[in-house]
Amino acid sequence: MTSIAAPLSASTSAVHPMIFVDGGQSLLPLIILFIATLFWMALAVWAMRKRSQAYDLYQQSQQKAAYFEAMFKAAPFGTLLCDRIGGCTLDGNAAMLLGLSEQVKSLPDLCPRDGAGGLTADALSILEQTLNSPSTGLAADQSGAMLNSRDGRVLKLVRARDYLDPDQQDKTLFWLEDHTEACAEAEASEQARMAEKTALKRLRMLIDIAPFPIWLRDRNLDLVLVNQAYVASVEYPSEPAVIAAQIDLVDNALTGSSRESARRALESDDPVVERHFAVIGGERRALSISHHKTQGLIAGFAVDVTDVEDKRAELARVIEGHAETLNALSSPVAIFDPDQKLQFFNSAFSRLFRLSDDWLLDRPDHASLLEAMREKRRLPEQVDFRAWKTGQLGLHHSLTLAEELWHLPDGSTLRMVGQPHPLGGLLLLYEDVTDRLALESNYNALIAVQSETLDNLHEAVAVFGSDGRLKLYNPNYADLWSLDRAMLDHQPILARFWTPPAP
Repeated sequence: MTSIAAPLSASTSAVHPMIFVDGGQSLLPLIILFIATLFWMALAVWAMRKRSQAYDLYQQSQQKAAYFEAMFKAAPFGTLLCDRIGGCTLDGNAAMLLGLSEQVKSLPDLCPRDGAGGLTADALSILEQTLNSPSTGLAADQSGAMLNSRDGRVLKLVRARDYLDPDQQDKTLFWLEDHTEACAEAEASEQARMAEKTALKRLRMLIDIAPFPIWLRDRNLDLVLVNQAYVASVEYPSEPAVIAAQIDLVDNALTGSSRESARRALESDDPVVERHFAVIGGERRALSISHHKTQGLIAGFAVDVTDVEDKRAELARVIEGHAETLNALSSPVAIFDPDQKLQFFNSAFSRLFRLSDDWLLDRPDHASLLEAMREKRRLPEQVDFRAWKTGQLGLHHSLTLAEELWHLPDGSTLRMVGQPHPLGGLLLLYEDVTDRLALESNYNALIAVQSETLDNLHEAVAVFGSDGRLKLYNPNYADLWSLDRAMLDHQPILARFWTPPAP
């Protein structure tokens, strides 16, 4: 068994290598083909991926291009692309700003000969000068130049950048921006500024020619402005010298200073007006100093009221003397001020109406005075006292002289005269005319008796006065001489109706 198995094993081992070698030669082309297929498949996948990436990049670039194109179209400015040999192109925005079509190809096309749209000749010249000037080397020259279009627009020309195009022509890119409204606003602002400057200059001239001192203080109460009258009042050479030295117009240790008055105005919302005295031009002058707070500053001015003070003192002396004179009169006098308050009365007034001097010195009003006089029964009896009192109070508003007779309950009669007072108010004068009216009544009765007696005489009687006029006659006199009684009633002169006989 062993001898038989050994040759069989040896023969088997000899056959297997030959089978492997034959099988390997038959599979090699397949392996190579498989590897080549894998390579081309990988290459195809890579190419497809690259193609997809390239397409994505293309789409992105198209989107960006569309975005930038839309952005430029929506931008408030246009673009000009010019070269130094006269070529020029513009976009839609620039064409709209210039009022031209987009068919512009050269610089002269920006200023058409037909005058329809485009730049003015001067603006085109400025554009050519800007184009031929050297670049600043910056990304953009923001200073720009202003160009006027024929339709009245003001356009700002800004050099964007210099570059070389593919045709090797040196071209320049410009931004063209509409500055019409901005220029109009700038011009209006400049005009307003000049108007304000002129107004301030005129105001300063007005302040300087004012004949009284004017000044301005800041919140620290320091002088920041004075006029020429202030400078002259403090006897300094100039306004800067006064401000540098901070010289106050009034600085009195006893009566205070103008600076303290300004401090009170700063702490209050109301104007502060005070009376001070100062030596100006070597003379003691009375000044009315006013301070007003305005916009955080204190404005002040001083008015010389010396003459007013002198006149006021003189008027006070006159009124005092007038009061002494009225007080010495026997006729009652009462004076009311514009507020209908009793301002003056004399002793005769208080005696006539039986009123207390202490009560009258409290200056009651006219209405209260009439009530007190009524309680003392020193007024005429009235059916409607309220209406009568209203009429009496109406004398304060009357511009004419008023005169009345008051018949008092005790039988006496007063003559009341009311007239406007020269200083405002009402002046009332009273006079007891009881005796005079009685005398006039007796006299009139006597004259009536005499007239009746003369009229009953049979003789003709005529009485002539010292002036030669007929004063009295009876009917027999007129009948005797056949004279017209109407003519005799006019008190004719004796020579008119009687001629003495010749000698």
